[in-house]
Amino acid sequence: MKKTITILAVLALAAFTMTSCKKDYVCKCTEPTGITNANFQLENVSKDDANSACDTYSATYALVGGSCALD
Repeated sequence: MKKTITILAVLALAAFTMTSCKKDYVCKCTEPTGITNANFQLENVSKDDANSACDTYSATYALVGGSCALD
């Protein structure tokens, strides 16, 4: 019985640590002139998804010489 409880506890811990943590991120974008600064709220996403979304914004801002980064 003790082995079963121990195994279940280890499996539960492993399952908990393998799930991706979703939280809110902010992608901050700036233009070289500094006139337009934009903050894009990325809610309830994993860090990888937030990076991908911010990279997409950055590609758009790069057309005018700007950039974006997660804050």
